[in-house]
Amino acid sequence: MKLSRTAIAGMAAIAALTSGGIAYAASSTPTASKTDTIATTTTAVHLSAIGGVLSTVATLSLPPGAYVLRGSGDLVNFGPSDYTRCQIFAAGTHIAGVSTLVGNPAAPGAWGAAGILSPFSLVGGVVNPGPGSIVASLRCEHDHTTGATPYIDPDATLWAHRTRGLKLVKE
Repeated sequence: MKLSRTAIAGMAAIAALTSGGIAYAASSTPTASKTDTIATTTTAVHLSAIGGVLSTVATLSLPPGAYVLRGSGDLVNFGPSDYTRCQIFAAGTHIAGVSTLVGNPAAPGAWGAAGILSPFSLVGGVVNPGPGSIVASLRCEHDHTTGATPYIDPDATLWAHRTRGLKLVKE
């Protein structure tokens, strides 16, 4: 039985997702025939040394449609502990966020008890009515200028799942 490269790649992606792994996408734009696109970082993404400055971790271009977006990664800070915030934006609008305290709690200028590494995950949704594409981005920052430069470990992801319908509720 002869299988095409596309069929083999599709089966590998399904196997990776069902086994708890992550399949890497070749394109950063979902299409009508591809409902999932994952942007994965290959190197560490350093946050600004200045507190309160957002750094872009990953981006995706989203054509018209409804999407569930998920961002995840590992924050690392060997300097004084600081509050770190990661957010998903779509078309410049904040749609999801998560905060954590990460860093050395014993270092001068620390803001509280924390670990050197902290995983994060966040989920949001967006509807792009069109006609053109919008940009979704995973962006992170830390609150205070402490002399440290926290970073996001390699393999952070921004995942877009295109869905036929999405109901967004704010509470």
